[in-house]
Amino acid sequence: MKLTQFITILLIFVLAIAGFNCKSSEDPTDTNDPSGLVGAWIANAATEGTKMIFKEPVSGFELDVIPLGASVNVTLASNNDYTLTLTFPGEDPVVETGKATFSGNQLTMTPDDFPEDAITFTYSRSGDFLTLNADDVEFAFDGENDIPAELTLVLKKVVN
Repeated sequence: MKLTQFITILLIFVLAIAGFNCKSSEDPTDTNDPSGLVGAWIANAATEGTKMIFKEPVSGFELDVIPLGASVNVTLASNNDYTLTLTFPGEDPVVETGKATFSGNQLTMTPDDFPEDAITFTYSRSGDFLTLNADDVEFAFDGENDIPAELTLVLKKVVN
């Protein structure tokens, strides 16, 4: 995997995770209650049902990088801080931190190092799975040239 593709994926994950605000909801059984997002979340090839799919909107071409050996570990704290660790085969893990905000079913992710690159995702939660969707990311499908893409990230909760 080329370095530019790795950096692009890393930035997207950092932005994807920063948007979790952990304030309580009026309905504690609501699967979109952000307080249920506090804890550790993972996506990797060993965790069934997890995905990181980039889709090219014009052609519809999709690439899930999880089966290719990518992994993501995210810890969300009740104070809206997050820590994200992204690993690709043969590469050193990259760790990023940031702040998360929540409004309705929208998550705005703001990394500490790149606040100007905040991205808003729509999210939904079903049981131990969290799905994040964004239609305004970029990805280098050819390993060199970033183009507009959509991202679907499915994480599994592992720790409360």
